[in-house]
Amino acid sequence: MDGKHKRRAAELSQGSQGAKRSKLSRKSKGAESKDAKGVKFNSKAKSVKVNTNLKIKGKLPEAPVGTLDSEGYQVFHSAVAPTKNFWHLVRAAHKDMWVVFNHNARTQSNDDRRCQAHINVTEEALRGIDAVLTPFEKGGLKRSSFVVLRSFSKCQEQAAHQDFDADSPGFDLSVPLGVLVALQDCTTFDVWPGSHLATRTDERFSPIVRHQLALKKGDVLVFRGDLVHAGSAYSKPNVRLHCYLDAEHTDRKPNATWELAHHNIDPL
Repeated sequence: MDGKHKRRAAELSQGSQGAKRSKLSRKSKGAESKDAKGVKFNSKAKSVKVNTNLKIKGKLPEAPVGTLDSEGYQVFHSAVAPTKNFWHLVRAAHKDMWVVFNHNARTQSNDDRRCQAHINVTEEALRGIDAVLTPFEKGGLKRSSFVVLRSFSKCQEQAAHQDFDADSPGFDLSVPLGVLVALQDCTTFDVWPGSHLATRTDERFSPIVRHQLALKKGDVLVFRGDLVHAGSAYSKPNVRLHCYLDAEHTDRKPNATWELAHHNIDPL
């Protein structure tokens, strides 16, 4: 390993032992960078520093109001309304949940407190969802099936990652998107605003720090497939929905993310 910071595909399976983690971890030797405040994220000879330091004290800074082009995400406020039948579907899905990716640079291990299950979401069950997603579908994207995500109390934060390989052929032709639907107040999502621009310009960026989006029940977050993000830590249980808007020319590997390799990250 030459010590350069690279994104690596991490294939994720149901159990905590299923994640193929990057060899560039806290224990990595031969890393050229000595910057404990962040890591350099290289793509196509362009670079941006993304601060993945998880030494978080107090609240994360609140993420700015965003657009898909500038910050890499957009929130549609009070866009959906779950029906009584929808909550029956959520409760039924809980029995089929499996553990998903939930390690980070601080712990290097999955706490098994973030789970998901497939759920059939329709306009009749979740009113307003078509009004948000159909315009993107008319633009050529294809809605995937939904999953219901559940974080148990004391769920740790995820490692910084992207959901798609932005270097894959065809990514620039049509950018895929991720979708998160808040079913409860106090739903949060960690983002590095503007981090997707690293693959769009030769400009050198100042360090981009972790921010947190605060969502209320009924809010729908749409974010770019190349946005650096992470599932938030939760002190109390939280349930939300997630799906993708896939692009024709970009393959999405099921249960896979592209993590940022870490060097000299200070543990808590």
